Formats: sequence, C-alpha cells, structure tokens
Amino acid sequence: MTSRQLVALGAAIAGLSVAAGAFGAHALRARLEPGDLLVFETAARYQMYHGLALIAAGWVADRWPGSPALPAPDAPTAVLLGGAADRLYRALSPARQAEFGDLPGVLRRLEADALAAGDASPIRRAEALSALEALRLDLLRMQAGEAVADQLTADLGAARQVADRVDQALEDGTRGSA
Repeated sequence: MTSRQLVALGAAIAGLSVAAGAFGAHALRARLEPGDLLVFETAARYQMYHGLALIAAGWVADRWPGSPALPAPDAPTAVLLGGAADRLYRALSPARQAEFGDLPGVLRRLEADALAAGDASPIRRAEALSALEALRLDLLRMQAGEAVADQLTADLGAARQVADRVDQALEDGTRGSA
C-alpha cells in the first residue's frame, strides 16, 4: 500500500468516525441506555484513533527513508541486497544521487544477473552478489557519514564489469545450449 493510499484510507476512516459520533450523539441518545451510548462513543473514538494512525503511517512512509515495504524474508538474496542498496541510495541527498545516477540501474542489472545465473553458474551468481553487497556496504558507510564517495565510485565501476562478465557468460551459456 502506498503512502497516498494509507493517508486516503485513514482520512476515510476518520471521517466515518466523525459521522458515527454525530449519529450517536444525535440519533441514538434518546434510544440507547447511557451505558450502551458510552460503548458506542468509545467505539467511534477508537475508530478515529485508527484513522489517525493510518494517516501517520502514510506520512512516515512518505518522509522516512527506507520505509517502503521490505521484501519477504524468504526472497532471494539478490532481491534483498538489491532492495537494501536501493533504499540506501534513495536516502542520499539529491546531489549525492546525481553523482551516482546510474547506480539504481546497475543494482537492478546485478540483481537480475544473480537471479538468472542461479544454480547453473554459481561463480557468476557469487560475483553478482558480491558486487551488490560491496555497493550496499559503501552506501551504508556513506549514510553513516564516512567519506567513501571514491570507494563507491570504484566499486560501481567494478560492479559494471561484473555485470558485463555475467551477462556475457549467460549469453554464451544460452548460445551453447541452443
């Protein structure tokens, strides 16, 4: 669910709680026992809390880096590493992102290569995973405030070479089996 959807759902639920509270205060006051009316008011109040919580969750998801839904824990390692590195990249300042503009594409390429290599080419898969992990660690260091822009640049160049080698090996393997 996107942040916009969370806010919209929260607003709808909060609006319904206002309507329910007004209905209880005006239409049910004469028809319910005081204890039952108190239960109804409590339910309407709790519904408002839930609506506000969804709005807050949408706000946090939109503003807090790394808050998009995480991949399932049993997802392939390439997906987990690629997703983690991508979230760290998106947390960088726009100026830093501009320095490493092709990084998301390289991450997706390495992720796809590792998945495509699979068990058929464990060495190529390991190379792609190692490159993903090196980039992830560089981004983590950068987020922690360590000056590693040069290291990230070097690892990004190495990752491109790994991706080229894996692509070539996969292409050669496809030609050889056709």
